[in-house]
Amino acid sequence: MLREQVRRAQASGDEEAVHRAALDYIEGFYTGDSALLVRSVHPSVYKYGFWLPKGKMVYEGEQMPYSEFLKYAAGVKARGKGAPPNAPKEVKIYEVQNETASARVTA
Repeated sequence: MLREQVRRAQASGDEEAVHRAALDYIEGFYTGDSALLVRSVHPSVYKYGFWLPKGKMVYEGEQMPYSEFLKYAAGVKARGKGAPPNAPKEVKIYEVQNETASARVTA
């Protein structure tokens, strides 16, 4: 019984850590806080995202390497125009394992 309680407590703590990392990721981009990005994203990340270019009607996709994460955050901070306080910031955790986790971030 105690072993199961310890396992659940560890899983709960791990889930909280994954949730915090996902929020750090969102808030790092929203506010331009590179410290949050450094804390939440491994330098070997492969991020692929979609965006709507100005004046176009079709989304385009591109890979953003770690160096671009930090460059983007610096630009947000320099412009002083982060996301509005009511911008979407949702984290859904699917699974937490020993060394990996899967989650979806809606931002």
